[in-house]
Amino acid sequence: MPMMNSVIDADGHVFEIDESWETYADPAYGDRWPRLITDSSGRQVIFLKADIREGWAQKNRGVVIGYLKALVSTYRWLHDNREEALKLLTSITKLDKKYIPKSWETYTKTQIWPRTSEVNLKGVQTLARLMEEEGALKKPLPKPEDIVDSSYLEEARRGLAH
Repeated sequence: MPMMNSVIDADGHVFEIDESWETYADPAYGDRWPRLITDSSGRQVIFLKADIREGWAQKNRGVVIGYLKALVSTYRWLHDNREEALKLLTSITKLDKKYIPKSWETYTKTQIWPRTSEVNLKGVQTLARLMEEEGALKKPLPKPEDIVDSSYLEEARRGLAH
């Protein structure tokens, strides 16, 4: 399957206020900054996309595989090392200490941090719909399975098995 504009979710669950991105990030990547949007049902959602162009991914396969190996290892570690993860999360987040254990439970049980690092195709579909609402994509929307190339993730996993 072609990769086109596949989504790799590094951790789309940290959101900085818009001014942070405008102040510190390269303006050339402004279309990729996380932002709060209102969808067609009136809900406010965090909009974050990270895409890799197929040609770049092919030319830089080793970089993509290395990134995915780190991502897979991180998610596994977060799932397998609850107490250490809680200590780390307490030290690196601004979240009140009393909420850290519940957050860890939520992120692991709901697979926001997917233990197997699988791409959530339903999430990709939702992202495509939101991008269409913002005018970034036009109908007909692509099927998630047509734009996600899982060969990169499979190769990363095989590399970790050794």
